[in-house]
Amino acid sequence: HLKLPGELTLEQAHEIATEVERAIHESVDGVTAVQTHLEPLAEPGPGRAAPSRDTAGDAEAVRRIVREATGTAPRELRFLQTDEGMVAFLTLGLDPGSPLSDAHAHASRIEEAIRRERPEIADVIVHTEP
Repeated sequence: HLKLPGELTLEQAHEIATEVERAIHESVDGVTAVQTHLEPLAEPGPGRAAPSRDTAGDAEAVRRIVREATGTAPRELRFLQTDEGMVAFLTLGLDPGSPLSDAHAHASRIEEAIRRERPEIADVIVHTEP
């Protein structure tokens, strides 16, 4: 998925997608075809940083879940209060040599554990880095 500003024309978005597809094709050995799916970026919604006094218990639980799963705390953890509720944004540092599919599965398991243990968190956004 490529998420681009919604005000771009289809032609502009397609040109960007073509360039991304070309770069992937040229950079990754064994890739014979690359397909992208274009989506407009979500419109920015109102949100504000949640006060730490309101998120202390959530932050402690998220850090514990991540430590149990990875052996280390998240590289970054922040909370945003939105109209839909509290959103947790976290960055995980994972083994640079791990397959992308494993990293994605690992992040998904952590996201599910957070949702299960802290259902009051409306959304969990996990970013993975090597």
